[in-house]
Amino acid sequence: MDQLMTREDFTTEPAVLKQALDQVDEALYVLEDGQFETVNQPLLELTGYGRDKLLGESPEQVYHPEAVDEHQRHVQWLQESGDDSVEWFCRVVTKGGTELPVRVEQTAATAGDDTAIVGRIQDIRQEVQQEQKLNILTRALRHNIRNQMNLVVGHANTLQEIDDPNYRTAAETVEEVGRRVINLADKARKAHEHLDVPPEEDCRVELVEMSTLVVEKFGIKQPSSAVTTDLPDRAPALAPPSVDVALIELMENAAIHHQSGSGPVTVRIETEAETTALHVEDECEPIPDEVVEIVDRGEEQPLQHNEGLGLWIARWITDIVNGELTFERREDDTGNRVSLKFETLESV
Repeated sequence: MDQLMTREDFTTEPAVLKQALDQVDEALYVLEDGQFETVNQPLLELTGYGRDKLLGESPEQVYHPEAVDEHQRHVQWLQESGDDSVEWFCRVVTKGGTELPVRVEQTAATAGDDTAIVGRIQDIRQEVQQEQKLNILTRALRHNIRNQMNLVVGHANTLQEIDDPNYRTAAETVEEVGRRVINLADKARKAHEHLDVPPEEDCRVELVEMSTLVVEKFGIKQPSSAVTTDLPDRAPALAPPSVDVALIELMENAAIHHQSGSGPVTVRIETEAETTALHVEDECEPIPDEVVEIVDRGEEQPLQHNEGLGLWIARWITDIVNGELTFERREDDTGNRVSLKFETLESV
């Protein structure tokens, strides 16, 4: 059942409604006057209650006490706002006392002057457990990779002191590969830490202030890379708080892909009525077409080493607020321009 009943689809005929709900394999219910008017078999199986124990009762019977107020707010919102549906996450408590994480979708359905709430409860235990396992494994893997590779790099440095050209060359190669792996682990950490969707009120960023701070930090970290800025007085935009991470990634890409390994970088902001663009310009060879195409399409394709991972992080961060990541060559064809584009705001 991909979509709950709309206002037009709703019928108050109990037999028809019960038959329709019992034919689906998702936990569904109908509320009238704040009480369960209809519940289907999957909901009974999920909660462990009999039908006679729920009909005529408040949803407080199954919702966790911490979720009751939120449930009531959503019901009131549906009844007063005219919106068709709302989705939220909470816990239900089974008859046996087990707390289950669930996703709830509620729809306001109308027949004549009467309005009822049709609800769908989806058990997300497997999703939550998978996410927890992934978080634990990711942290453990990043920690071990970084620690072990730091050890490898340390031994490689020691080997370079041996008075033998073959040893020194091999040690230099080991050190270079080790640093690449450490860098990859760091980028994985950034991706894991900064890609959650923040509250809407946190997505109002003054891009000029943010860019100025990032440029200062970049100058300390990469003193050999010259950074030029072209910034307006202000540039409020609808951007996630992690936009500074995206900017750092683009600046690092611009610097290290220069033939010198620490090329010049320009950070520029252009503001228009609807869109504010944060540009990072380099003096490098064109970004490989296959990398641009993969990131543009959002497809998960293997990248050579960690090539393009910084661009992925920037893409994911802009996607949080439906922003845009674009690629082009500079007008004089002396380098690339990678841009983060966000909705312009009047203020932050």
